[in-house]
Amino acid sequence: MNIAIIDQDESFCNEVEGAVLSNGHYSTYKFHSSQDFLGCEQTFDMILLDIESPDTAEISLSDQLRERNTPIVYLSKEHDHLKKTLSGYLKHLKTDEIENVPFTNITYIERNHKDLVVHLSDGENTEIKDGKHYLHDLDDRFIKINHTTYISLDFLESVKDNEAIVHGETLHIGHHHVKELHEIVKDAASK
Repeated sequence: MNIAIIDQDESFCNEVEGAVLSNGHYSTYKFHSSQDFLGCEQTFDMILLDIESPDTAEISLSDQLRERNTPIVYLSKEHDHLKKTLSGYLKHLKTDEIENVPFTNITYIERNHKDLVVHLSDGENTEIKDGKHYLHDLDDRFIKINHTTYISLDFLESVKDNEAIVHGETLHIGHHHVKELHEIVKDAASK
């Protein structure tokens, strides 16, 4: 996710960047003038703009920003709840992929410290160094079954005792997760 931060005040840009990064793994780009931003070729998923900036008052800037079809969030230095406000907006940016691998292709994920091994429906695996932060972006179709493994319920074939069959592979369910997974399977069967 690419997020542009536009403000003349470097300390406010840094504060906004800190608030963004505290909500997940995003790529932030800071611009200290609208002209710097408009000269950038990068595409963005969101633009964060100080509503009190002299650049913001220019109607032409707003028009040029709208032409990019990118959501604009106007911020104020007077707002005491910056992190909370941004958190609400950033939730809408979460995607359903990890490193360009759609969730629909992921059968399960193994975590090894900060690294991930993503197991795919075609039988291949993708290793992601320092990918632990992606686990925060997983949606409801994924459930943690032990200390290091997250499975996709889309590929869950069966559960028996402390084992889950996921896309033909038998995976161990940790004792803290057995009851929860059995309840999920039971609920799904009753629907």
